[in-house]
Amino acid sequence: MQSLIQTFTVPIEIRALKTANIYRLESDDSAFLIDSGMSDASIRAIEPNLGRIDFVFVTHLHIDHLGGVLYLHEKYGIPGYMNHLDFDLIMSANEDREGYMRRHSEIFRINGVPPSMVEEIITMHPVIRYFDYYSKIDFIQDHRKLNVPGISFIDVPGHSPGSTAVYVDESHDLFAGDHILDRITPNIAVYGDEDDLGNYLDSLKKVKAMKVERIFPGHGNVITEPAIRIDEIERHHQERMHAMLSVLKTPKTAYDVAREISWSRGRKMDTMNFMERNFAILETVSHLKHMQRIGMVKAIEDSGIIKYSYIQ
Repeated sequence: MQSLIQTFTVPIEIRALKTANIYRLESDDSAFLIDSGMSDASIRAIEPNLGRIDFVFVTHLHIDHLGGVLYLHEKYGIPGYMNHLDFDLIMSANEDREGYMRRHSEIFRINGVPPSMVEEIITMHPVIRYFDYYSKIDFIQDHRKLNVPGISFIDVPGHSPGSTAVYVDESHDLFAGDHILDRITPNIAVYGDEDDLGNYLDSLKKVKAMKVERIFPGHGNVITEPAIRIDEIERHHQERMHAMLSVLKTPKTAYDVAREISWSRGRKMDTMNFMERNFAILETVSHLKHMQRIGMVKAIEDSGIIKYSYIQ
């Protein structure tokens, strides 16, 4: 399939990222968008240059990729598609908002986050902040209904349970959403009892085993040496796990570990805003859960609080 790729970079309201990429793929058979920015404004900024669009494919559930799909549907009747695992998470959260907030608060509580901070972090949680928007996207369909010649949809769980990449069979281009980024490592959070980091590392191996010439990420520049970038990301997670081990000389909660280790550019968690602290704490939990599963640490429950300790 000979395809035309257009890249639109739009501003978003996330300090660490600043912009997001929207891609338009066109062939003789179809023309569609991959992701849709963070809001109506993302689409309006590029609307005059979009041309034909048959559908929008959303790589995962985060608002900076999903935020323009409602505008396109309401104004033009354009359908949206995404992985059913992420869509089901969105719908179940909307059906029981209080339950979702309670379960999410419990993750923070049992991992040692002070109650006053839990309340502030929860109010800044991306899904909770955008409940009203998410409630309006029930028109989105299961991407398994799509049949696009020359295009494969690749499950890459980890960054979210339903993260999905788009692969162009002929050119070996991969549109990876936030699975693989060029200058930062994607946040790995906690979505339930799954080993989210383990799933993510397995997804990296899956992409590494494929023939991929270029990766078009959800943020940042095209990656022209995919194997090298995947090696860098794998090394980053190994280094982060060892950094966590280094502070586990005595049993600690995930919150304590997140405060003690250094994050990107040497930052400490206490210098972050509440959304960034949310990400840092959940990423720490996901790493420690993975480390427990592979036998690097053990978890001990003490008065309803989980503490981790290094296995000698």
